[in-house]
Amino acid sequence: MLDLHGKKILLIAPNNFSYGHLIRNKLVQLGAHVVLWNDRSQNSSFGKAVLRVFPEALRSDSTKMFAQKSEIDSVVDFDVVLCVIGEAIFPETLEALRIANPNAKLIWYMWDSFENKPHLRRNHGLFDSSFTFDPEDAMRYGMSFRPLFFVEDVISEVDLLPAYELSFVGTVHADRISVVSRVFNEVERLGGETFSYFFSPSRPIGVWHQMKANALGSTRKCTVRYDALSRELFLDSLWRSTAVIDVQHPSQRGLTMRSLEVTGAGRKLVTTNSAITEYDLYDPSRIAVIDRAKPIFDKSFFDTPASPLNPALRHKYSLTGWIADVFEISNFDKAGSACSSPD
Repeated sequence: MLDLHGKKILLIAPNNFSYGHLIRNKLVQLGAHVVLWNDRSQNSSFGKAVLRVFPEALRSDSTKMFAQKSEIDSVVDFDVVLCVIGEAIFPETLEALRIANPNAKLIWYMWDSFENKPHLRRNHGLFDSSFTFDPEDAMRYGMSFRPLFFVEDVISEVDLLPAYELSFVGTVHADRISVVSRVFNEVERLGGETFSYFFSPSRPIGVWHQMKANALGSTRKCTVRYDALSRELFLDSLWRSTAVIDVQHPSQRGLTMRSLEVTGAGRKLVTTNSAITEYDLYDPSRIAVIDRAKPIFDKSFFDTPASPLNPALRHKYSLTGWIADVFEISNFDKAGSACSSPD
């Protein structure tokens, strides 16, 4: 049975929206010694685009960069290597990590689909355990299905009065601006207050999505910002909202991080992802599914009380619960600590 106390873990994860740091902080809280690597070798908008469209162009540079990191951290004999996504991780790096850490268990977690990131199929079969948030990828590639999580800081200790009937915070992509705009127009027509924060990692991408939204008939003026909203301000907007809208990418089947954060915070969720009705956390008093093409909903959804989330489900979808599943630890208590196995 794997126990995190004193375990040496190499965490390779994206640095977007601080989730890599949040996972590291939780692992440290649970007693582990953690080294965090950014899973990308390039952080510029151009570099990220090349990694996505033509990753082979950066294969040599990425492999060299991670080899240098590995040499720096060679004094640590890792017990576990946890790779989340692994955008710039190539088989050569995984092989080198195995040689340098012969007793380490290599774990892979995909919080994106192979449909969105087909180049990452290069690493399939190279880990000891592989997990995905996408149920279809799990069946197709023989991976373990494990939905995403919410970080426990979304649970507010103070019950704030809602300032917004509906809010949205997220990155621009696909038809997200258009869908959110149509829903917000309807909420405001019915007298509700709204809050939105659209983020783009680059100005050209943000301008393109604004132009596309206008071409799709959006009549709402939406400002795209180029600085990500801080975790503190995101949580404040979440706690001050009756409900939050979630618009997943059209090709995404797994649940978004946002949908689970909203659920964990005890707020209502309006989502375009109809697959959520197949999950054990679905409750129509808390979750409304809308059609992204014709987003129509019942105003009474905002006015009626929501059933509280079952404590067992709250634990399951928490970051602590996610760690317990990904590290295959069955003896986690609900306070989030790893307990010793009885003799």
